[in-house]
Amino acid sequence: NCNLRTCRKKIAVKHGTWFSDSRLEFVTAIRFIYCWSEELVSINFCEKQLQISHNTSVDWCNFMMEMCVGSMEHLEAQKIGGPGRIVEIDESLFSKRKNHCGRVLPPVWIFGGVCRETGECFLQAVPNRGFKTLTSVILERIEEGSTIYSDCWRSYKTSELEAQGFEHFRVNHKYNFVDPESGAHTQTVERMWGSAKWRNKKQRGTDRNMLDSYLAEFIWRKNNRENDLFIKALQDIAALWPPEENDFGMIAEPHATSKIRKYEDLTAIQTYGFRGRALNSLCSSSKLTVLIRAEGNKGYQLGFDNTGKYLPEETKEITKTVGTEVIVTNFMCHSPVRRKALQRKKKAYIDIIINVVKVLQDYALARIDSVFELSHTNNGKTTVLMKTPANNAQMDRVVRSVFPNKGYFLNNNMVKLKDVDISETAYDLYKLSKVKLDLLKVNLVKVEGYISMIENIENYSLDYIFLFVNKRQIKNQDIKAGVKRAYPRICRVCDVLSVMHITIPSIYLDVNSSPLKDQIECTIMDLVLARFYSCVDAAMIEKISPNTCDTRKVRIDDSEGLNISRNRKLSIDKNVNDETFKKPDLSNHSQVPSKFSLKALKEYVKSLSQQETPSTNSYDTEVVFREENEKGAEEELKRYLKKDDFAKVNVIGQFDYTFILCQNIQFD
Repeated sequence: NCNLRTCRKKIAVKHGTWFSDSRLEFVTAIRFIYCWSEELVSINFCEKQLQISHNTSVDWCNFMMEMCVGSMEHLEAQKIGGPGRIVEIDESLFSKRKNHCGRVLPPVWIFGGVCRETGECFLQAVPNRGFKTLTSVILERIEEGSTIYSDCWRSYKTSELEAQGFEHFRVNHKYNFVDPESGAHTQTVERMWGSAKWRNKKQRGTDRNMLDSYLAEFIWRKNNRENDLFIKALQDIAALWPPEENDFGMIAEPHATSKIRKYEDLTAIQTYGFRGRALNSLCSSSKLTVLIRAEGNKGYQLGFDNTGKYLPEETKEITKTVGTEVIVTNFMCHSPVRRKALQRKKKAYIDIIINVVKVLQDYALARIDSVFELSHTNNGKTTVLMKTPANNAQMDRVVRSVFPNKGYFLNNNMVKLKDVDISETAYDLYKLSKVKLDLLKVNLVKVEGYISMIENIENYSLDYIFLFVNKRQIKNQDIKAGVKRAYPRICRVCDVLSVMHITIPSIYLDVNSSPLKDQIECTIMDLVLARFYSCVDAAMIEKISPNTCDTRKVRIDDSEGLNISRNRKLSIDKNVNDETFKKPDLSNHSQVPSKFSLKALKEYVKSLSQQETPSTNSYDTEVVFREENEKGAEEELKRYLKKDDFAKVNVIGQFDYTFILCQNIQFD
């Protein structure tokens, strides 16, 4: 009985247990198990003492034998015997008809063995007593190095058993019950045959289909003879059929979706789940269907009404992999007026679809081990808006599937982040001390992901920086600013699309700092920022060569045909946080916006070098022209100016945000 005033729901004590499908009272069922363990469950006893009918007592006896079969299945992989231990083996015929008396039943050969030292035994029905059949059972059920005692049946070949690592001694029952030389005998296993057959006769025989169950019960009782059989039976029932936690009736109820039982469960959470009234709200607005299967259980398809009430009549058993699927269909089906109004407003309808796509993009990039598919059906036509690859695909494939319209740029420009140590630049940038730095904490922070240049995004925005900490989407401006610091150092013309996964031990994190769980408080945030900055910086430097004069020359020649406006470039520079990379303020100087070509400039310089120039004094500007060599374009143009000469210089243009073209007033 639930203690909440708003609930007061009652659940039977047998709910979700092995006893849940039985009409027998719980107390009577426990009494029957006790009597069965003490071998008191005769038909007369059950009818008189337990008030159980004939058919019910037979069914419950079969249930208990099923428990014995399940318990013995766990022991099949365990072998008896071992080095220094003796295992007696023998075969026996069940249902042998003597003196032509009794019913004619098909005979069944049973092969068994018992360990003298431990008392462990096994019984197994075999189709025949041939050499291959018995040898395969011996190798499967007896430990290598054991000493085997048997009779002189021809299938027990000493040479073959010794070749398999056993010691083998035989006794010839035609002359002796105990071999006078080796002392070998099989009286222990023969006594086991007598006990097994006596119990079989006591029950007036056993149906051929139930013979394996009968043998399993006999072995279960023999192996547990030193234990309390009643307690052992309850323990095996609990182990084989643990209480089910199928709280299907509470899945869509408000504030009843938590599976947390103790504090330690918080650190083991790997899924997002649905908090609070999430599923209940979906039921009130849409048709909700849940496909669920826990490990070791069957799969079910569950249905709910518009109030979140579980509908058992709609529950179906299905074939499904382990996991949960939540299917939402017929949006606003319970509010037809609002549904029609929403369909009339196409812009609002499209905005909702766009928002849904954005939400699915975040989750698809966070959990690359899961499959996400979003489709839109309109007038009977289904359009797949997004579908991620299955079977734990690589992260780069998932990114391309999430952004299919940007596939051209992603295929050519995606760079995998390098998980490197903290760089010297990061030490200075985040003011870290190498002496006080805890290297163990640094190694616990792992960074992986991809970063790419995108040239067709309208605005340079943080919306294309996806950050995930321990597979949970996080909106941390400090970490995202690290991308803006490292990325423009290499390429300041293109925008950035990055997907980054950071792994941090949960003991350093707190995700409960905001109601939406999208903010984190981290005790080692400085280390995370420095490590993250270093990884992005190292990946970009490896992908793109340093920003030298040679690369500028190639970049200028290649970018002459690009349709990138000056205002576009200025807007990019304004978003760069590092002061050293911002464009200088030249608002007080007259500027001539023009497009320059380094090739044309080189030809012009050569023409000037061939002209005769007057001698210059110490205050003149010296221009040195040299031919291009392997040292790079830095040696191509040199200018030596004194401090006084800067007052006579007039700025006439600029290109690549680095070279400033000036005109000396003296040479006008």
